[in-house]
Amino acid sequence: MPETGPRPTDAAIVGMGALFPGADGLDAYWRNLLAGTDCITDVPPARWDPAIYYDPHGAEGPARSDRFYCRRGGFLDEQAAFDPTRFGIMPATVPGAEPDQLLALRVIADAIADAGGQERLPADRSRIGVVLGRGGFMGVATARLDQRVRTAHQLAVTLRELAPELGESKISAVRDAFQQSLGPERPEASIGLVPSFTAARTANRLDFRGPAYTLDAACASSLLAVAQAVDLLAAGRCDSVIAGAVHHCHIATLWSVFTQLRALSPTQCIRPFDRRADGTLLSEGTGVVLLKRLADAERDGDRVYAVLRGTGVSGDGRASSLMNPRTEGQTRALELAWESAGLDPRDPAALGLLEAHGTGTPVGDDTELTTLAQVFGPPGAGRAPVGLGSVKSMLGHTMQAAGIAGLIKAALAVHHRTLPPTLHLDEPHEGLARTRMRPLTETEPWDAGRAPLRAGVNAFGFGGINAHVILEEAPGHRSPAAAPPVPRRSPLRTAEPERLVRLAAGSADELAQKLRDVGAGGGSGYENGDGLAGGCRDGLADGYERGHGGGVAGVGADAGVSPADGPCRLALLGPTPQRRALAAKIVARRLPWRGRGDVWFTPSPFFGPYAREAGARLAFVFPGLEAEPPPRMDDLADLMSLPRPPASGGGLVERAVDTLAAGRFLARVLAELGIAPDLLTGHSLGEWTAMVVAGMYPPQAVDTFLDSLRPGSLAVPDLVYAALGCGAAQAAAALEGLPGVAVSHDNCPHQSVICGAPRPLAEAVRRLAGQGVRAQEMPFRSGFHTPMWAPYLDQVRAAFDALPLRDPRLPVWSATTVAPFPEDAPDVRALVLRHLLEPVRFRQLTSRLYATGVRAFVQLGAGSLTGFVGDTLHGTDHLAVAAAGTRGDGRTQLRRTAAALWTEGLNPRWERLTARDGAAGEVGRVAAGPGVDGVVGPAAERVSAPAAERVSAPAVDRASVPAVDRVTGPEGAGVPVRLDLGSPLVRLGDAAPGGRLFAPAGPPPPPNPPPAPSPEGGGGGGGGGALPHPQPPAADPVRQALDALLAEARAATRTVAAAAARTAPASDSAPIAPQPPAPTPHHTTRHLSLDTVPYVRDHCVYLQPDDWPEAADRFPVVPMTTLLELAAEAAREVRPGQVVTGYSDVRALRWLPVAPPVDLPVTATPVGDGRVRVALGDHAVVTVHLGAHLPPPPSPGLPALTSGRSAPVSAEALYRDRWMFHGPAFAGVHEVRTLAADGISGTLRALPAPGALLDAAGQLLGHWMQLQLTGDRLVFPATLERVRLYGPPPGEGTLLAATARIREVRPGTVRGDVELCGGDGGVRARLENWTYRRFGADERVWPMKFTPEVCGIGEPRPGGWCLARRRWTDPASQELVMRRYLGAAERARYERCAPRARTAWLLGRIAAKDAVRELLWESGAGPVFPAEVAVGKDHDGRPRPEGPLAAGLHLSLAHKDHVAVALAHRSGPVGIDIEPVTDDPQALERIALTPAERRLADALQARETTASTGRAYWLTALWCAKEAAAKAAGSGLGGRPLEWAVTSAPGGALRVLSPSGQAHLVHLDSVHDLSARHVVAWTGPPPEDRTGTVTPTSTEATHGS
Repeated sequence: MPETGPRPTDAAIVGMGALFPGADGLDAYWRNLLAGTDCITDVPPARWDPAIYYDPHGAEGPARSDRFYCRRGGFLDEQAAFDPTRFGIMPATVPGAEPDQLLALRVIADAIADAGGQERLPADRSRIGVVLGRGGFMGVATARLDQRVRTAHQLAVTLRELAPELGESKISAVRDAFQQSLGPERPEASIGLVPSFTAARTANRLDFRGPAYTLDAACASSLLAVAQAVDLLAAGRCDSVIAGAVHHCHIATLWSVFTQLRALSPTQCIRPFDRRADGTLLSEGTGVVLLKRLADAERDGDRVYAVLRGTGVSGDGRASSLMNPRTEGQTRALELAWESAGLDPRDPAALGLLEAHGTGTPVGDDTELTTLAQVFGPPGAGRAPVGLGSVKSMLGHTMQAAGIAGLIKAALAVHHRTLPPTLHLDEPHEGLARTRMRPLTETEPWDAGRAPLRAGVNAFGFGGINAHVILEEAPGHRSPAAAPPVPRRSPLRTAEPERLVRLAAGSADELAQKLRDVGAGGGSGYENGDGLAGGCRDGLADGYERGHGGGVAGVGADAGVSPADGPCRLALLGPTPQRRALAAKIVARRLPWRGRGDVWFTPSPFFGPYAREAGARLAFVFPGLEAEPPPRMDDLADLMSLPRPPASGGGLVERAVDTLAAGRFLARVLAELGIAPDLLTGHSLGEWTAMVVAGMYPPQAVDTFLDSLRPGSLAVPDLVYAALGCGAAQAAAALEGLPGVAVSHDNCPHQSVICGAPRPLAEAVRRLAGQGVRAQEMPFRSGFHTPMWAPYLDQVRAAFDALPLRDPRLPVWSATTVAPFPEDAPDVRALVLRHLLEPVRFRQLTSRLYATGVRAFVQLGAGSLTGFVGDTLHGTDHLAVAAAGTRGDGRTQLRRTAAALWTEGLNPRWERLTARDGAAGEVGRVAAGPGVDGVVGPAAERVSAPAAERVSAPAVDRASVPAVDRVTGPEGAGVPVRLDLGSPLVRLGDAAPGGRLFAPAGPPPPPNPPPAPSPEGGGGGGGGGALPHPQPPAADPVRQALDALLAEARAATRTVAAAAARTAPASDSAPIAPQPPAPTPHHTTRHLSLDTVPYVRDHCVYLQPDDWPEAADRFPVVPMTTLLELAAEAAREVRPGQVVTGYSDVRALRWLPVAPPVDLPVTATPVGDGRVRVALGDHAVVTVHLGAHLPPPPSPGLPALTSGRSAPVSAEALYRDRWMFHGPAFAGVHEVRTLAADGISGTLRALPAPGALLDAAGQLLGHWMQLQLTGDRLVFPATLERVRLYGPPPGEGTLLAATARIREVRPGTVRGDVELCGGDGGVRARLENWTYRRFGADERVWPMKFTPEVCGIGEPRPGGWCLARRRWTDPASQELVMRRYLGAAERARYERCAPRARTAWLLGRIAAKDAVRELLWESGAGPVFPAEVAVGKDHDGRPRPEGPLAAGLHLSLAHKDHVAVALAHRSGPVGIDIEPVTDDPQALERIALTPAERRLADALQARETTASTGRAYWLTALWCAKEAAAKAAGSGLGGRPLEWAVTSAPGGALRVLSPSGQAHLVHLDSVHDLSARHVVAWTGPPPEDRTGTVTPTSTEATHGS
């Protein structure tokens, strides 16, 4: 071949931007490609209404222009967001402009950011060109204008012809109402309707002065644009060119064209190169590439995705039809491209990937395969196969953007050396046999050996235009390149702080290489002010959605990474050679490193898409009065443009005020950074700060209260505090016999505080000094947290009682109760006072928070809380970091905090740490909501925040642009506006003049018409139940309208006569109406079983094996909404002839299972006003509202969701992956569309099962809780205040738009509203104040909802045993866990236990079952459900696993307090025991241990080097060892513990000799629980450590990381 590598003038791809269905950016697009994500969905009704246009049988007869036989395709809705102020565009012009122009501008800006930002572009703007493909057909905004200009007047003309008697005024009113429904006139937006302006708008807004034009070559448009861009570069006319295409048109007329062409798939599935392929599916999207000459890119240090080796363009010429592709034309395009590249396409190593046009049409696929066979040759010996793919299998046909979708896919495949799959290619096309093409159906690594990676891309347009592009990896780039560097003269050089380097990769080895690249590229530049090689793309953006190779930050900034970069994360502040060397060693260890030496590293973060466990939480911890004063943070206040916090100093009151102010200020600062906690807590006074920040006290009231305090205004006792270097237990022991001294703070295992009068406290300190404990007097005196403060309580009681209380915006935990604050105001006030009298139990609080999922603790203020957390959680994986310190500047410490949290997967807003243009903090501010004091709520979504924009926008005339709220945007950016991509039919709704023009057809209204529907329901017509059955279709609308005109006069006459009759005076002798008798309850009984209500089989809460015989173990329960239907039936029996218009005061009291069958007593009692109160046994009560007919549908009333994004879980995955347990009869969620902080929206399908539609509405509401709550996400409906139903009712299969809006989130409940709308936009049902109960579900309980066969509550421990802790706080949550684990027979045994004994008994069964399941898993048994393992007893009374899977295994279990342990083994009997460390060592010695064993305990204690255990621990351990051995022997101790002898054994084990002389080897461990420390002892050889066992879970079974 004449050429061996790319030429300097070849075009290099240095940046890319992508916006396609399911992907709002380049990273998401690549993730979807790798995962093989099918992004095809049903058409949203706002594009074209399926109820009007869709005909599933339309492909069977003659084509009709207004009946479409296909309704599936690729759609962008939530992703189609645009920020006009970022580009200096007036927001008022956005609604009237073509969305494709604006989205093209956004995606081009993304590509520039991906390449490194505006400063990476040529300084001479005349050297930058833009070439974009765009169809010349009508766009969606033009279609809406056509409705205003043509359709409105056509409507008026038709009315004049059909009903001239209406008169011109009424007809004009109809026309005006039609036009008003389209929104206001926007003449200023008309410029956005010109198709050729798609490229021109970009050039205008970004000041590109080179060639900028739009072309249309049908499906080949984008590759034609790329080919012309390559020519501009090669000719030297441009130094940088942006090329690509845009297509966002799903209007009905375009679908009509493809329907008439019969190009769409009748089976609604696109199958490129599959023998079943029957047509394509329409889609949309925008993609662009930023091109430079290869030599220029290498000179500038750009990251090169791939090099364009050759392009070819050709036409088909004369053919039998414009729509019939010709092999000759396609072949010519490919040959031209390979000739221009100087390459032989038939060379075995010439090509590794062919991204085909692959539309899925039979003719198109067959023709393309013939072309590929001719160009690349037939298969044969020595001819390597070529991977074949088509991205259309995932997206559909993106029309003008089809080629660029494939080009970007191929470039990413080359860059990442990975071959993505093609979907639906199950039966390969017979034409593949004559080619070298190998279909790619799975993701594969791509290795071409010594040859360069090379890909070809096809795009063949309707009408006979063909294009082909050849991509090759850049010379010397055999692995994905690093991000582009910061230029040497970057404007970022003006800031002062140390550089912060952030790197991310898929493995530690990749991360180490990136770190070496930083060292090689940076050199001495760290000291001399030069930029860093491989560095920041813009230096100010967090960029989480953009970059591809972990970035390096410039001064005061950093570079972001994308989730595709992998879980390994490294941050280092001040990357000196010494610190880089330390970082290299840390990465090589592959263990977390958190802050020492200003280096942070983790191989897998706590949060984000790579979180190691679901449900990890972040806590803000506020310090109290400390030995050191609150930190000065004036520099942070100036940076953030916030008021400087006070620093009055002085006495106790002033110190307390300063501490509180510092905590509140830091909470606002972290909110500015976008760091949101899951909960708040505090230490001492910090607990009150947490309450204030959470909004429990209104800020104004707090400020007034603090302003009222004066030095010396608070009387306190003269009591001294001393901090001790020992735990609280040792401190308390030293206080024995000393009155007036108490332990005030239990901080951590090795630090506590005592408080008392000076003399007795000095004696306590002397005693402790004799034990080697150091003490230090604290610099304040108050007596807080001791009983000695009780006489002083009245002086604050009134003040606290006077402060108004509010519900917290997120949970607040108390160190007094080691639990969340109570909900009731009196209980809160009582706890505030208890807080002053009881010790601070910070050690227990830390342990409890960790047990509930908190993995990161951020201290907001000065003090030692991070050290307390570290001491308490020593040996566990956690992060503790302080957001401010007393030494150094506040900005640097805050950067350390941000670096630490970024390393653990969060996404701080780095631009807020960088002052720009001397005006730091003037934009991008996060406004604290009322009563929130700077914290904006729980961290519901930490890593998917929009990337900060990197492209500088032209100046905006602020006088002419409305103010834009910048709550979430970076500097220079406003709030993105969701673009309207639809052009639906107009519905007048409330805009109709004077109500309805035509009266309804049929009989005229009666002389005494029924009253209008009231807000409580009534009115309307037809059906009954939750949503009534459909009515017969209406008559011909035109005839109906004409008939109605004749009825109008008759109706008016009768109405006037009726009104006159009602106003006639009553007779004086009219009798007084008697009082109605009390309503009589109506009693019935319903027999419910799986036979009488078979649909409940699809409402089983628990998954069991497919052939599981016991139906009750699946827990089939009647849904709450089906209970409404049962109540409706009972109400209609009391009020026959009426229909149900709604429900109110719904209370679900107990589950209603139907296996075994149940006879349900039903009582229906009329209560007036058309209402019937129905009691369904003791399971539920509901008030049913009835009326003569359903009221007409009103307009939607719920506010729009704010800042929504695409829902992460599809409707299919919702049921497939068991987010919802519902089977087909209740699987009514058809689409989950938008997820927002305040709600969720989607599409529901009406199903025939009673209550299924409203149940689906509840599923959508509950799914928001699953995705957004950070703990206790297991939810079930409890109460429903109001249901309002409107007509006409939907028929089976009808799709309804659903929006769920959240009203309130509390620690135990979530409350929201749901609104269902029909295809006409009218509301069909409103569900108001629907309250869901939250059940305990931490990081081990939650996954069992999805994959109980491979997950467990039990924790495998080193040594092979299993630990089960109580992970719930209420009986209802315990019942859910119980039913998850126990079969029917075991549940009966559980019910026979005394209530107080049930928890321990259940924990024992959990530990036992999970120990057995873990052992079975290791033995290759595969997934095992808990119910498949029963626990019985053998002849010696030992627990025995039962069931076919567990036969022959040996088992032992034990439980104490709220913990249980179990051990399973195959070889022989085993024993395990758990005991709390004794608090009476002398009694234990006397009863259970011989003198030799007491000496052994002393020896073991002396051997202990960590001082973490005392003599009581070892005495307990010896006792526990005897119990374990006796269990293994099957005899128990039999009341003779002294006859069981314990001696030491090698390896830290013990040997126990039974009375019969049998020896047992016993191993020891300990368990820390909130109640006590426990010793665990078990027998047998030390099994292999099973803590690292990995069990399989489905792709989405991480569920809410």
